[in-house]
Amino acid sequence: MSEEIPQTPKLEKIEDGGIQRINEWISYFKNLSDRILVIEDNGLNNISNWLAIAQMMTMRMNDLEPHQKGNLLGWPDASEVAFIIKVNTSMAGREPKYPEDFWRIFCIGNFAFSPGYFEWCGDAETDPDNPNYSLGGFSDSALSWEYVTSLIKNQLKELSKAIPEFPNELRRQTTEN
Repeated sequence: MSEEIPQTPKLEKIEDGGIQRINEWISYFKNLSDRILVIEDNGLNNISNWLAIAQMMTMRMNDLEPHQKGNLLGWPDASEVAFIIKVNTSMAGREPKYPEDFWRIFCIGNFAFSPGYFEWCGDAETDPDNPNYSLGGFSDSALSWEYVTSLIKNQLKELSKAIPEFPNELRRQTTEN
């Protein structure tokens, strides 16, 4: 019995297009609206205590007192974050405001969320002291980049309608006087 050595497969290079895809997403958001502020990787490196910030945002969004403790199950490390989108909710021409419930955190693995998505894991009757919060109530599709992007677009549309259109009838009255 002769033992044959299999032929070497043709050399192929597998390109990692991750950086290019992240840059395409960031470019999309920057062009979507002037209300959007993108915090990219280099901005994340300047956040000295990423988990403390996560804790603070989640506590605030769940109406917990600062002395109450909560564990964020599934909160990503800063190294897993591709970028953060913040939406300015202030009226045009005013000081920008970026409340945490208008933040979206986009992570590797097609995972995106808002700090407000974290829900308490306890039960008021059977487990009132449970300190854990998680994203367990959300499906993978609800945490996908594409779906979270659609939520951002809907928020932007709602913000654009915050000031009603000036009625044509009043416009005519103004020009007649």
